[in-house]
Amino acid sequence: MSSRPRTRSCACVRSGFECSYPPAGPPTRRARKTTINDVASRISQMEKTIEAFKAGQDVSPQPTVSAGSVTSANSVPTPASTATDVETRERVRGSREGLLLNKGSSSHYVNEVLFSRVIEQEDDVRMALATPREEPPHEVDSPICHLNPMGWLSAGIASVSTAIYHPQRRVAIRLWKVFVDGVDPYVKVLHIPTAETTLYTAIGDPTRASNENLALCFAIYFAAVTATPSDEALDITGEDKKQALLRYRMCLEQSMAQSDFLENPTIASLQAMAIYGAAMRVHNSCRAVWIMNGLALRAAQSIGLHRDGSKLGLSPFESEMRRRIWWYFQERDGRGAEDYGLQNPSAATTVHGVELPRNLHDSDISPGMKELPPSRPDWTRMTLQLCCNQSSQAWAHLFHMSCSVDGIPDEDVRRRVIKDAVDKVEGILQRCNPVIPEQRMTIRTARLILCKVDVVSRRQWQILRSPDDQPPMATEAELTEAVELLELSNSMWQDDDLVAYQWLARSYPQYHMMLFILRHLDSSWVFQDGWEWAEVDGAHDVEGESVVVDAAG
Repeated sequence: MSSRPRTRSCACVRSGFECSYPPAGPPTRRARKTTINDVASRISQMEKTIEAFKAGQDVSPQPTVSAGSVTSANSVPTPASTATDVETRERVRGSREGLLLNKGSSSHYVNEVLFSRVIEQEDDVRMALATPREEPPHEVDSPICHLNPMGWLSAGIASVSTAIYHPQRRVAIRLWKVFVDGVDPYVKVLHIPTAETTLYTAIGDPTRASNENLALCFAIYFAAVTATPSDEALDITGEDKKQALLRYRMCLEQSMAQSDFLENPTIASLQAMAIYGAAMRVHNSCRAVWIMNGLALRAAQSIGLHRDGSKLGLSPFESEMRRRIWWYFQERDGRGAEDYGLQNPSAATTVHGVELPRNLHDSDISPGMKELPPSRPDWTRMTLQLCCNQSSQAWAHLFHMSCSVDGIPDEDVRRRVIKDAVDKVEGILQRCNPVIPEQRMTIRTARLILCKVDVVSRRQWQILRSPDDQPPMATEAELTEAVELLELSNSMWQDDDLVAYQWLARSYPQYHMMLFILRHLDSSWVFQDGWEWAEVDGAHDVEGESVVVDAAG
């Protein structure tokens, strides 16, 4: 990889900060709304702590007095010189119990070992995360107040149908085309030919559409507006993007309430929930969306999606659509938890006997068919989802192996699991054509996710093997690998051919990679070319202020 000079100012300069370490001494607790400036200050403080560690100073966590507190399952270390194998295994299990950050009346549980180790050992980070935020009440018409998933549980049932709020035909058709081009390739839970019939029927006469079909339509519109730049959203809908999002969100939630979703879930309402959840990650913290995903999984189980439709007497087409929805929620459940500092792979490995969906174009299947065709060897819009499923299964497998009562297996075992997943994913990707933008997006996203599994799981196992010891500082090769992953992530959203998918950049921020790099920075290494820091800075920019603040606060 060639080095290149840094050509743009850093986030500190754009935020009005001077690039310098804060003065020594404990940070002052601030019980106010966390801002992006606060986040920049915390990062600077972490860098100072790392430099102190490298200079041989004592950087072990000191007791703090604050409104927030941390409960750790492994707060009393056992000396390594006297530990037996049994004691070592007990410490490993204890390190997985996680941390509980008490934030006033609320709390935040973290059991992902990379995040929990940083929180335990970095006093400043722990204080920042445990400090409650005092936010002023939002205005009634504030988009911040409304762009959250709370309506799933709190929306009242209006006396009038949401059909009267359906957009005009011209608007609905344009939003549908945006969805098909920019959202469907990543959220593959629909069969476009049949969904198109449903949507155009609703457009023709919204008053005759069922509530679950109206919910699906409004979910499509919400996701399409989310994927559209503000100026284009104004051109399409004739109103401000935030107002359009608010309108479609409220109509979606009212439609779900009127369909009695919790008591009578349907395939259409689950599809609406999947699409809405994918788009909502752009606007809200991943914890809320992860909780909503759990609600969707329970609803799916209540109508038997956790059992393969072929064993329930369902048609081949219906069975295949149920597989798409079930595996989509399974994969998103693990990834959503991961970004909030939780390891939750149990769902991905639960034995339910549901076959993976097949690698087929939507045109390959239809409601009246008697038998499904075999999977295609080349690219389809299901290819990315199947690659994601392979990666999530590998991660879940590694997690359960690390929980063995016999201790963590050798590194060779982890490498074999990763190699098996890589072989399966590359076997799927080998027939993709990177010249075609949509297929290039599939290749890059699938490889990025799998590389992340490799890097993060390797570090997790290193920590779990010596839970009471300071893990070794990262080598230059490991840091370079992490920076290259950030570069791959950034390059995806700097590709002019992938403009339609840029909304995804804020859906899955690379917290693990940025945390790993910032925690192990060596100034003599990182500034030798300048491009390495530019990638971290670029990742910070891509995720956006609201996402970073949600993650930090």
